[in-house]
Amino acid sequence: MGILDGIVDNAENEVESKVNSGISGKINKIGSSASASKCPKCGAPLPSPSPKFCPKCGAKLVLTCPKCKTDYPLGTKFCTQDGTKLG
Repeated sequence: MGILDGIVDNAENEVESKVNSGISGKINKIGSSASASKCPKCGAPLPSPSPKFCPKCGAKLVLTCPKCKTDYPLGTKFCTQDGTKLG
């Protein structure tokens, strides 16, 4: 193996290492943001996609428009279907 082969091998290993660490960093960010959703009542982690009720304490996790019955996440102020004020 010549000097040039050694340099190429080192460069390939360095690139592979950086790519792998970048991928695992992105996976960790995705995983942490997905699991960041918690029940506002009991603090239990919520599965994704978010359910309508907490699987641990049963708290309602959505607001339902009284006019059109469309469900919205907690904190939504107005129905996007008919403009009804929620909550």
